Amino acid sequence: MALAKANLGYPVACVYNNTDTAVYTVASNTKTYIRSLLLHNTTASNDITVSIHFAQNSGGSAAAAADSNMVAKITLTGTDTYFFELAYPFILTSTNDTVRVKNLSTTSGDTVNVTVLGDQEA
Repeated sequence: MALAKANLGYPVACVYNNTDTAVYTVASNTKTYIRSLLLHNTTASNDITVSIHFAQNSGGSAAAAADSNMVAKITLTGTDTYFFELAYPFILTSTNDTVRVKNLSTTSGDTVNVTVLGDQEA
């Protein structure tokens, strides 16, 4: 199957403090290959810890971030950018499978911008 050059990460997802955000959701059973995530701490003065989750849909609905679907926990220093790259693409296949990022900061205004990089089957 041919791969379509997909813009998985546009627009950039803003993950606000103390929130669990779906940064990518599979639509219409489109096989999607997640290659990496680009994360940027927009706050200069605070370190922000985030967790990354690959959440399989739950009864057809998007699932929440949980310890059982967490694949990484990363601390970004102020204005730091981190490239989370997988050795092999993670494949999402079902409608409402999601890539989620949870911002663990409790400080108002602590925001992380996330861009998802990958491909979809055409």
